[in-house]
Amino acid sequence: MTSMELAEKVILNTLGNLTILRDSKNSSVGKKSWSAKREKYTTGSYNEIDISKRAVWTKREIAERGIDMLAFLEERIGGLRISDDEKLKLLFCEDCLMSKIKA
Repeated sequence: MTSMELAEKVILNTLGNLTILRDSKNSSVGKKSWSAKREKYTTGSYNEIDISKRAVWTKREIAERGIDMLAFLEERIGGLRISDDEKLKLLFCEDCLMSKIKA
């Protein structure tokens, strides 16, 4: 596996790129294009609808969504505090992996 392939695999499995889908929807979107997935997500859960509002889905959107999700957790879990630097480390945003992947 090349470093580029590894970087893409890591980013695709970070918090910002994950969502819970019903089995049938998950198998129907599979590895389809963002536009095809986006269309399916417009009629789903709150989470799917929120994702579908984005015109593109690149490493930037993945990172932004991951940061938003961590902020959401901080608001709801008393005592949980994650610094901006820690968020970036958790989501590989500051890591060289992010710079290796094409937007």
